[in-house]
Amino acid sequence: MPRLGKTPLFTGITKDEIRVITCLLGGDILRYPAGAGIPCGAGINLVMTGLITLERDDLWGGTGIVERLGPNELLPNPGEYKVVACLPSMLFHMKVPSGSLTSKWGQLEKNLTQMYHEREQRLWEKSDILSHRSVRGRILTYLSYESKRRGTLTLQLQMDRKTLAEYLCVVRTRLSAELVQLQKDGLIQYKGNYVTLLPNAIYERSVV
Repeated sequence: MPRLGKTPLFTGITKDEIRVITCLLGGDILRYPAGAGIPCGAGINLVMTGLITLERDDLWGGTGIVERLGPNELLPNPGEYKVVACLPSMLFHMKVPSGSLTSKWGQLEKNLTQMYHEREQRLWEKSDILSHRSVRGRILTYLSYESKRRGTLTLQLQMDRKTLAEYLCVVRTRLSAELVQLQKDGLIQYKGNYVTLLPNAIYERSVV
């Protein structure tokens, strides 16, 4: 299994223990091309590479992005969501550990608990983003969370303009126009899919 020992799911677990766990729980690597639907079954589904979106159709035939997941993030149980690979993606899938297994490898259970907690935090961030009524507020709040998570003011956006607009629940043309205006106002610099938050954006984000 490629690089499993470097994922948060297996932090603090030895290579030998990883081999045993993946063997007992039917660990497997699944690959999907961009645009493919992902038939997630029950169990643990960890994004190894790529970008995954959870989508929901509305009554009017539109599609909204509920959540987007990148490397080292867990997919929730699919429920009523459509799971789609935005980029070529690789997932690691295995069964949920039984009680006897988690007692023997308690570190795995701790890792799962921490990862689910971090997912709840990201859902709270999405709620905070959407609480802003202005397109500018949503963009700056999203960028500030991404900057904090990655530890840099220069971000390579994984989502294209259409997908980002859907994630922020704004019209694509409004998103593009606001990005242009943010650059004119000296709050960001962007070129292609790279965006840099400038110092003035920190103050602006607190008041929009």
